[in-house]
Amino acid sequence: MLNLAEKLRAHDGIAWCSSWSPDSQYVASCGQDRRIRLWRYSDRKLISIPVEKRTEEPHSRTIRRIVWRGDSKLLAAVSFDSTVSLWYLEPGGAQLRYLTKLSGQESEVKGVSFSVCGDMFATCSRDKSIWIFDLTDLRIPGITSTVTSLGDFQAVPSAPEMLIEQESEGEFMMPVSPTHVPDIDCLAVLQGHSQDVKSVRFSPHDSNLLVSVSYDDSVRVWSSSESTGTSDDWHGSAVLKAAQGGHSNTVWDICFNPVSDKSEFITVGADGCIKLWSRKNPIKNIASSWFLVGGPLNLHARNQSSRQPVSPTNSPWTCLVSIQATISMHESVPTPPIYSVDWFKDGRFVALACGDNTVRMYLRTLSSLVPLCSVKTEYEPNCVSFRQSLDDNIIILSVMCDDGGLLVYEFDTTDPHQLIHLE
Repeated sequence: MLNLAEKLRAHDGIAWCSSWSPDSQYVASCGQDRRIRLWRYSDRKLISIPVEKRTEEPHSRTIRRIVWRGDSKLLAAVSFDSTVSLWYLEPGGAQLRYLTKLSGQESEVKGVSFSVCGDMFATCSRDKSIWIFDLTDLRIPGITSTVTSLGDFQAVPSAPEMLIEQESEGEFMMPVSPTHVPDIDCLAVLQGHSQDVKSVRFSPHDSNLLVSVSYDDSVRVWSSSESTGTSDDWHGSAVLKAAQGGHSNTVWDICFNPVSDKSEFITVGADGCIKLWSRKNPIKNIASSWFLVGGPLNLHARNQSSRQPVSPTNSPWTCLVSIQATISMHESVPTPPIYSVDWFKDGRFVALACGDNTVRMYLRTLSSLVPLCSVKTEYEPNCVSFRQSLDDNIIILSVMCDDGGLLVYEFDTTDPHQLIHLE
C-alpha cells in the first residue's frame, strides 16, 4: 500500500506540479504563488535547497508545470503569464539559479517537456500552439569550460543586452541576465489542436516523436523526419479521437512507458478513463548504447533512424487498454476526472491523480493495467511524480495538492499482499 512518509507545506495556494530530477537527488515543485521550491532527498527525507531570489520575479502569474532535463542540471518552468523560464543547478546542488526566460506564446503556457537527447524542449499553450526550441548551443555559466561528458557545458562571455530573434514560425523575445546570452532558437510552431493544449511530451526513446493532449478531446502525435542534426521538419502524424478509441472529454496528461523496448504511452482525462496506446509495430530490442551518439547529453536519439531498424514514426497507433479509474456502483456518482499520470522506470507501476481526492497505482501486466492500491488525500491532487530510483525496494511518489501541500508516499515493492507478479 501507499504509506504517507512526509507532508510539507510547499506553496501558498494551489501546488500544481512536482518533478524529480533524473538522478533522483532532487525534487522541484511549483504553484499558484509563482514560486519554485527545491528539496534534496536524503535519508528518506526532503531537505530544502535555496532558490535564487530576484528583485523582479521571473513569473507574474501561476507556474503551472516544471520539468528537469536528463542531466539533472537544467530545469524548465512554464507559467500562466505566457512565458517559460530556464533554471540551472549550481555545482554541488547549493542553489537553483535563474538562467533566462522566453516569451512568444499568446496565452497561458500549460506544459513543457525536454527531448531525450537534451537539445530540444517543447511547450504547449492555451493559444492552441506547441513551440519547439533548440538548446543545442545553450551554455550554462560557471559549470565547466569544456564539453567532455554527460551534461557538461561551456562557460560563455558576458553580454547584458536583450536579444530579440525573428523566426519564420513566430517571434519571441529572450530577456537575458547581465552575465550571459543563451542561444535558443525556435525550431517549429505546431498548429492542429482546436482548443487549449493541456500537456506535451517527448518520447523518452525518440526525439523525433512528440505527443500532445487537449481540451478538444484529442491526442495528437507529431514527428520529425530529420535525422541529420536538425529537427525543424515537424508535422502531425496521427490524431487520436473517440472514433479511434480515444477520450470523450478533455485529455489532461500523457506519459510514455520508460522501458526502451516499449513504444507505448498512457493518456488520462476528464472522462475518468486511462487509455494505453501502442504502435502496431513497436520498436524492439533497443540496446542502451544505441542512443550514445551525440547531443548535449551525449544522447542524440534523433540519429536513431539511420542506426537501427525501427518502425516509422508515423506508423498507426492503437488503443490497447481503456479502463475507468473507478467504476461506481451508483449511477448518480460520476466517474472522477484524472489530472496526472506518471510511470515508474521499470515499466511496471503507473500512478494517477484523480479528482475524487484519490491517488491510485496500477500495475502494467503483459496484457492490461491492473489496480494495485489507492489512498485518499485530504485535498484534490493535481500531480503525481515518481522518484525514478528504487532504494531498498521502496518506490517514492510525490503528490501535489490544492492546499499547497507536497505529500511523499512510499510503496514497498516486496509486500506480498500488494504486488501481483507479472509471471
